[in-house]
Amino acid sequence: HEIELEVDYNRYNNNENTFTDYTGEFAPVAFEETVDRTEKTLLTNLDYVNPLTETTKLEAGAEVRLRRTDNNYDTTNENLQDVFYTYDRNIYSFYATYGQELGKWSYQLGGRLENYNVEAAREGENIYEDDYFTLYPSAYVTFSPGEKNSFQLSYSRRVDRPSLGQVNPVRQLSTPRLTVSGNPSLRPQFTNSVELNYTKKINKTTLSAAVFYRMINDEISQIIKTDPERPEHIILTFDNVGDNDSYGIELSGNFTPLHFW
Repeated sequence: HEIELEVDYNRYNNNENTFTDYTGEFAPVAFEETVDRTEKTLLTNLDYVNPLTETTKLEAGAEVRLRRTDNNYDTTNENLQDVFYTYDRNIYSFYATYGQELGKWSYQLGGRLENYNVEAAREGENIYEDDYFTLYPSAYVTFSPGEKNSFQLSYSRRVDRPSLGQVNPVRQLSTPRLTVSGNPSLRPQFTNSVELNYTKKINKTTLSAAVFYRMINDEISQIIKTDPERPEHIILTFDNVGDNDSYGIELSGNFTPLHFW
């Protein structure tokens, strides 16, 4: 039996001061910007491994991930506003996997149950919040007819969450007519994957070929839209644009000419 506990705490602070001066066919623009950002993160992970027999193993664990970010934005640009923006994200999860070897066959079943909570506030007023549970299953089965080749069929569901820059609504001027802004109501992107893989070992070479299919839900993408307050300007931001399917073939090889290379 093995029990492992990990605790990480980080505090990050960044202060940026910039001066911008535009000249050209549009009206001259000169202004100053100050961005003060503080981020605190806490990760606590508890893992348990139990080799039930020589051919079976059970793993389980729990994890807590907390993140709070404060952004204070000040500017002298009359077209932009001073903003104090906070973004809190808490993730609580429990996971378990069970694996077994049966001669030339082996398999593993797993699942991760997760509670995702996020709150975004601007000038102390909530502008977005979400709280939900999600299950992420995974499974694979492997057939090894010999020591030098194997087949594996696998399925998994994973999540890609938006970065802080993608959800931060503080507008920052990129050009006189282009504004960059995040989307605080951006939802995570989920991917369901099915893959069939074949691996062959030939002396010092390992070859691998895979056929895969991936279904992406709520895909996150960069978009451009017209500024509703200034129709002659455009905004570069992010949104969940819909679902996307992809499939293909992957080939890879690994060669070891010497034991250290």
